[in-house]
Amino acid sequence: MDFFKLPKAARVFTRYVCRCLALMLMLLYPLSATATDKVRLQLKWQHQFQFAGYYAALAQGYYQAAGLDVEIIPCQPGEDGVQKVLQGKAEFGVGSTELLLLREQGAPVVALAVIFQHSPLALMTLKQSGLQSIHDLVGRKIMIEPGSSELYAYLREEGISSDKFTLLPHGFNIKDLLAGNVDALSTYVTDEPFELRKAGQEYVLYSPRAAGIDFYGDNLFTTESQLKLKPKIVKAFREASLKGWEYAMQHPKEMVQLIYSRYSRRHSMEHLRFEAHQMVPLLQTALVEIGHMNLGRWQHIAKTYTMLGMMKPNFNFKGFLYDPNPPPPDLRWLYVIMGLVALAIAVVSAITVYVYRTNARLHQEVADRKQAEEALRESENRYRELSIVDGLTQLYNSRHFYAQLENETERSNRYGQPLTLLMLDLDDFKAFNDAYGHVEGDQVLMRLGQVVKRCLRQTDSAYRYGGEEFTIILPMTTSEDGAVTAERIRAEFKKENFSPNPGKDVNLTVSIGLAQYKAKEEMKAFVHRVDRLMYQGKKNGKDRVCSES
Repeated sequence: MDFFKLPKAARVFTRYVCRCLALMLMLLYPLSATATDKVRLQLKWQHQFQFAGYYAALAQGYYQAAGLDVEIIPCQPGEDGVQKVLQGKAEFGVGSTELLLLREQGAPVVALAVIFQHSPLALMTLKQSGLQSIHDLVGRKIMIEPGSSELYAYLREEGISSDKFTLLPHGFNIKDLLAGNVDALSTYVTDEPFELRKAGQEYVLYSPRAAGIDFYGDNLFTTESQLKLKPKIVKAFREASLKGWEYAMQHPKEMVQLIYSRYSRRHSMEHLRFEAHQMVPLLQTALVEIGHMNLGRWQHIAKTYTMLGMMKPNFNFKGFLYDPNPPPPDLRWLYVIMGLVALAIAVVSAITVYVYRTNARLHQEVADRKQAEEALRESENRYRELSIVDGLTQLYNSRHFYAQLENETERSNRYGQPLTLLMLDLDDFKAFNDAYGHVEGDQVLMRLGQVVKRCLRQTDSAYRYGGEEFTIILPMTTSEDGAVTAERIRAEFKKENFSPNPGKDVNLTVSIGLAQYKAKEEMKAFVHRVDRLMYQGKKNGKDRVCSES
């Protein structure tokens, strides 16, 4: 039907109705304000590369393009940046996972985005102090900066409660450690180690990740009132900030020069470059999008805090995690009016019905196609999963082991991070099979796989290498820390009773070989070294962990 062939009165009515619809759409999707909104970002520390993304968003004009006039405020020693935001001295801030504890205590904080997928917080000691493990900190003097709740969680996990060490106010100066005023202090692995390296001092870092406490770090947050009163500003600030972070991590040299020339010369350019390099594995930009938050990961953090008595169980996450795409407001009244208008248009022109039916058919065809594509993807994913998983133990198989080990050795060579490999073998497994049968033998293999899973961190991965042999890849782990994990597996497995007959104990043991990857070493040579150490342990009496001295 040709619009211009309609009667004049119908054309006038149709134009009027279309204008009404346009006005309603403007109400639904109002234009952004042209005025610039002034907001403040409170950092958790002084100016340095740790906050490069925000400097980039300002320098590249991302904030300005979003209609924002942003002031970036550094935090001085002794100040609490989170409290300054809660007091209304800034609209946005950067905080640790302690935000979760504050929310549970009633503070109206809202997590907007995660910047560090792995927290850079750790405890540092001097190697010359002679401290051999985290447990040697009992009775020692320790400095822990505010907002470091995960370090307290780490100490509690290791059985070191706050009454077993002396807590001193943090001086935020590495000289306290060098002068012997303190035995250990909290540090960022991206920052303070540079000064010790420059001074020629060897140090030891104790990371919470060694105890399976793998928390987020440097979380962008705001308050409930800010989100409720100015949701568009919150959304615009978050998007511009994440865009700035993407630019900063792609142009680290440019950002080092910007920070040094415009914000602070507290650190040298060499120090800033060191910080930028150390941040790469913490942000994990090659694996996840900057700003990504996972509800399951936050729930795991809350569960860890709960188990350690630091917060109450069954924390309600509603309102704590920001949703960048919230459901639309209730505009049912407007939809009713629009329906009446649409009905009037249908009376004027039958073309509306035709278009509607055509669109409905097309939408259904698109939906059917998407459903078919989704089913195909699920089938392909299931096939891919079956090809890399051992059917008995549900661990990865040897095929996936070599692929993952190649990735980890390349990452170790690129970033100079430690990498440790474990190889396990059941002792006297053939004799057990001969005595009890292969069905019971399969049960042993499955339970060994379960023990291994319980003893590993999220970043570790286990594989059934073949028969009764298993391998474990420990990224960013030295041979000393790897030995702790190996001893835990050996001890836990030894507690298991595999007797099929009630009242009779049958305990099995494992021999474990472990070694740390050497730079540029061929992967097969690395695996051969670990295999040789494992058989050396069997030869020396079994039920033991054998590593290179």
